[in-house]
Amino acid sequence: MNWCDHKLSRLPFEPPGSGMDRSGPILTLDKVSKYYEAQNGGELLAVKEVSLGVRDREFICILGPTASGKSTLLKMMGGIEKPTLGTMSLRGEIFEDGIPANKLRNFGFVFQQDNLLPWRTVVKNLRLPLEVFHSAGHGSADRIAEMLTLVGLQDYGDVYPHELSGGMRQRVSLARAMVHDPDILLMDQPLGALDAITRRMLSHELLRISRATRKVMVMVTNNIDEALLLGDRILVLTALPGEIAFEAANDIPAEARNEAIIENARYKALRALLDDIVHAQSEAGRTAGRTGGDGE
Repeated sequence: MNWCDHKLSRLPFEPPGSGMDRSGPILTLDKVSKYYEAQNGGELLAVKEVSLGVRDREFICILGPTASGKSTLLKMMGGIEKPTLGTMSLRGEIFEDGIPANKLRNFGFVFQQDNLLPWRTVVKNLRLPLEVFHSAGHGSADRIAEMLTLVGLQDYGDVYPHELSGGMRQRVSLARAMVHDPDILLMDQPLGALDAITRRMLSHELLRISRATRKVMVMVTNNIDEALLLGDRILVLTALPGEIAFEAANDIPAEARNEAIIENARYKALRALLDDIVHAQSEAGRTAGRTGGDGE
């Protein structure tokens, strides 16, 4: 099958043994699109009619070629960007103009760069979201200590970012994103700036943290191995304008998601499939760019 020419059916999501509450998604997107002003004065369609429901305790990974609207989609999910068209809802409350500012405390964000404030210690960096959301009162020190312990940095609270390795800084960023106890953690290639060894180590750390906190997590990644290790559900976007080309549950058993996952037969099959799909979408985008089609 030529994955460029066929829109794949979207498979029902319920990982084996998940015991998931099917009463309804926490966050929904209904035919959400995003236009930007193009350099030529026209409009650039970055995301096209994406519909998606995000359920409790779910870890979603979003793959796609370069310039497929992945980051734009993530930012709309968290209220950083407003959709041009479509509606969104958070715990049943519907929004016609994207997630409003007064709902941002429901989200935590981790980006490719750690974005730590260099003049603040680790503890004071974690304190920042609590200050922003007016939660830096009684009990905040205990919450900060809990998050530092979760990411294995309980002995580094008084150091400054420049004294930490890249992997440690990203752990601080992750702890900071969770310190105000958001409903949903959104991550935009959080491991992308790390070296290969550190990236692999932290991907397993992220799996441990996901299981420990049982938080909803949505992660954009360009790494299929990470998606198969971490994701309960995997989406692949087309090249611009970004649409969902493929969506399916990751049915690799939880007990097989460890250092030996690369030996798992189902992992090998899914990896080959996803590699073909992402490659095909990349080729489709390049072809559309050469012909002046929708991929521009």
